[in-house]
Amino acid sequence: TANDGSGLTATCKVTVQKKVEDGIDSTSDTALTIQSQKGIITLTGLAEGTEVNVYDTAGRLVATATATDGTVTVNTKLAAGSTVIVKVAEHNMKVAL
Repeated sequence: TANDGSGLTATCKVTVQKKVEDGIDSTSDTALTIQSQKGIITLTGLAEGTEVNVYDTAGRLVATATATDGTVTVNTKLAAGSTVIVKVAEHNMKVAL
């Protein structure tokens, strides 16, 4: 969930799908939810021990964390309205803070 200060909020749900080489076009084995508010990103639906890296738009690593109990919270210490790239395993997602 993001709030830009104008009273509007937005929530984004990302579903990561893994392609299985068994003739099935796609299957969803993980439902990953990403929420962002005030520079803090919360991801749920992760496997225990999954590493999450957050990069700014210049490609600099700004935060890293490891999931416990399927959840990870990362404080980017960046201003609301910034854009970051969240890397979870081989998946990269663009997230507005």
